[in-house]
Amino acid sequence: MITVKYEADVICLMTSEDEEQPEGIVLSPRQVERQFTRIKKYLLQNFEELEDESYRGDIKPEIRTIFEKHIPIGEIMDEEMLQVMIASVVADLVKDVLDNVRGVDANIAMVFVMDFVNQCLEIIYSLEYSAQGPSDDFDPAYG
Repeated sequence: MITVKYEADVICLMTSEDEEQPEGIVLSPRQVERQFTRIKKYLLQNFEELEDESYRGDIKPEIRTIFEKHIPIGEIMDEEMLQVMIASVVADLVKDVLDNVRGVDANIAMVFVMDFVNQCLEIIYSLEYSAQGPSDDFDPAYG
């Protein structure tokens, strides 16, 4: 579980299996923003910060390949399969970021990548519900 707490001028990012015994790091908003910027520059070409605190850029081909590796186009799948694919993309991207970007905390990478993947899925991919099930076997639930 990942928890982001805002306390005064610091951000406390904690991971824990047991809420009462959290392990975590304390980072200032500037430290978090610097790490986010490093990650953005790694994932995007033509990266640009905008005045409204958003950003834009083109997803680098090697990053797009990670998405394509896990998300097949035109295949029918159930929600569980989709969740597994999204989790796989997140896991591979976090590993890639941690392997290639110096000075980025694993928790920060996870938080950023989860949001990045969500935004990419909304922008790049189109998900549609289908009356056909995820396999060719007859399933009365799908008619």
